[in-house]
Order: sequence, then C-alpha cells, then structure tokens
Amino acid sequence: MSGLDAALPERDAAVSHDALVPLDVGCDIERCNGLDDDCDGAIDESANAECARRGGVGTCVEGVCQLVCDAQSADCNGDAADGCETLLATDRHHCGACGNSCALRERCAAAVCTADSIIGLAPADRTHSCVLTESGRVICWGTNEHGVIHRDHLNERLLPTQVVGLPPMAQVAISGSHVCGVDRGGSVWCWGDPSGGRLGVPEESAPAVVGTPVHVPLPRTARQVEPADAHVCAILDDRSVWCWGPSVLGEGPARPPEPVAGLSDIGALSGRPGTMCALSGSGTALAWGRARFFDMDDYQEVPAPRPIFPDQTARAVSCTQDDATALVSDVVLLRWEHRQAFIASAPVVAMAGGCVIESPAALRCWPGRMSLVDLDGPARLIGTGDVSRCVVIDANRLRCWGDNEYGQLGGGTAEAAETPTPVVGFE
Repeated sequence: MSGLDAALPERDAAVSHDALVPLDVGCDIERCNGLDDDCDGAIDESANAECARRGGVGTCVEGVCQLVCDAQSADCNGDAADGCETLLATDRHHCGACGNSCALRERCAAAVCTADSIIGLAPADRTHSCVLTESGRVICWGTNEHGVIHRDHLNERLLPTQVVGLPPMAQVAISGSHVCGVDRGGSVWCWGDPSGGRLGVPEESAPAVVGTPVHVPLPRTARQVEPADAHVCAILDDRSVWCWGPSVLGEGPARPPEPVAGLSDIGALSGRPGTMCALSGSGTALAWGRARFFDMDDYQEVPAPRPIFPDQTARAVSCTQDDATALVSDVVLLRWEHRQAFIASAPVVAMAGGCVIESPAALRCWPGRMSLVDLDGPARLIGTGDVSRCVVIDANRLRCWGDNEYGQLGGGTAEAAETPTPVVGFE
C-alpha cells in the first residue's frame, strides 16, 4: 500500500453509494441543456428561470429554451439570446408586428404607423438639408460630406436618411460641413467636419469614426444652437450666448465654448457663414461678423454685437451677409437692403430668410415684392438656406427648390428647381 493509499480512510460498507454527499467539483446551477447540472439527480428542473427573457416568458422543453413573448413585444431578430427585443408599440421597423415598417415620414405610436410631423427645417447652406420630426428624429439628405448624414457612404449623394446615434432632438441647424442640434434634455450635439473646433471639442479629440455625434461641453442646458460656418453659438437656459470654433469671421485659432461678452437676455439666433444675428428679449436685433447691411457700399467686419435696426423693436429677425429682415408688427417687415418697410397682406406667422408665411397659410418670398409662391397645400413651416428653400405643407409634406448640385433638394436628381418640388419620402 502506498503512502497515499494509507492516508485514505476505508469506506464503511454499511453506507450506500446513494447516501454519499456529492462532491462540489463539476456541479453548477441548473441550465436548460438536458443535463443534471446541479447534481441533484433531476434534469432541467429549475431551468425556466434561465429561459426567462425581457418582454416574454421562457420555458425549458427537452433541453431547449422556448420563448413566449407578451403582447407588447416580439422576437423579431429570431435570436432567443436577447429575448423579446422588439417593442411593437414604438419600433418603426416592426410596428405592431415583425416586419411591418413605417414610412420615412411616419412614426410608430401605440403599435400603429402615424404621421410624424415636421417641426424643424434646415435647408441647404451648401451640400445637404435636414428636417426634425415631432418624435425627435433628424433626417438629412444631399452629399454625405464628412458623414453628416450617415457614418458610411462618405461623399455619396443620399436620399432622405435618418441620422443614427442621436437621442430624441428638440432643435437642429446646419452649416456647410457639419450639423448641430439640441436634444430634449438641453444637451448640444454636433457631427461632421471636426476641423477648427466646430464640433465643440479640439479636432484631435473628435471621434475616429467620421460622423459620430459629439457632446458639446457647456456649463448649462441649451435652448438653441446656430452655426455660422465653423463658428457655432448656442443660447443657454439663462439666455446667455456661448460660442466655439474660430471667430465668426472664420479667423484665428479654434476656441472652446466661451460666453459672448455684452450679450444677455437673448431669445433667438440666426446665423449664416460669416454672420451671426441675435434677438434680445426687449426686441433689439443685433449682429456681428462680416455683413453688408452696416455699409451699403461694401462688406464691413463687426467683431462685437451691434444693433441692426436702431430705435425699432423686433419680434423676429433673420440675417444673411447681404441683408437683414425684422418683423416689427403683425404685418410690417423691415429689410435693410431696401431701406424700406414691406407690408404683408395678412399677419405673419413664420419668417425665415427672404420668405414669410402669412395667416393662415400663404407663402411669399423675395426677390420681388413678396411674391406669392404657388403650393399644392397650406404652408406650415418655412426654412431658407444660402442656396435653397424648403416649405412644409400640412403635417409632413415637404417641398424644396433652388440649387441642387449636391442633391440637397432631396428629389433624387442634381437638377435645380425654380418651383417647390417634392422631397422623396415626404411627397
């Protein structure tokens, strides 16, 4: 007998093998696999708990988990490992049933596809356009430069596509090479070209994947964000204005977000490349940057905010480098370029760039003396960019016109349009 054998006690012949306490080695919690994992002599007797999945009830049948989803959920990807992963009440791609996809201009509410109204417009400054829907989705189209529309297919011309990686948004605005927006919690996000610090962080700190939304570090929640090319500004909840990137003139080093001296109680911003305008709570319209409406003969550089229409109280203001328009009463608009007032035919309910919507739903635009634009329905929202204009008809029918070299009108071609043309998916 070896020394090892001598150290082992002899087994009592009166103790049966069945009475022995099982060794812990090799025993585990019971799983749904047709084996006795916990060494108690029974197979899969408590494996139903392992089979339970989010949104459903799992049972173990002959060593295989069988998934039963509740009425609100479904296993649309066919992978039992993540359970009933789809919420049929809200999923646009599986609305009410797996595979039942809502149209681009629809959302899924209570398991039914219903109109997702457009609540914000950002027509093209150059290469792309975007809209914001009531459910908080951002949908863009045009040339996918710098991933402003999608992280893949860079520099390809795209039809309207939902931007991924964003929380539900409350406001969106675009510039030539990037997009910024405010989410429903007041956080600011920017994506696209990271150069010049226009995304709110140093270029070397921007995500490696082009087009990934970046959270802009601000000291308070925001109410509006507005780009003027690489220079971007936001109104915070205390009505102060913070800006980042190079100067509004596009000069100097990139700066992190910092407050604009001398601006307070600001309620709205209007930006175009090289120019930023603001409207104070008291109705003072201000502008800074490079603009012609301070000097009719030439562009003038104005580094600090300056009143545009002295002695006038404005309700709304819209600016480009060439012109500034202010709404000073229900029907009176002042245009700096013409040095005169324009009288609308009815109260103005919306204004953007060189267009207004008169109550109840007539659209008029410059050039010309507020010419009536022929539409196939009542105008509800208007948006203008440097090269195009878009109008929302009814809840979510969208029409755009103007330059279209980059497909920014959303019609699937590169042909310019002199009259409002349907956007694919929003006919």
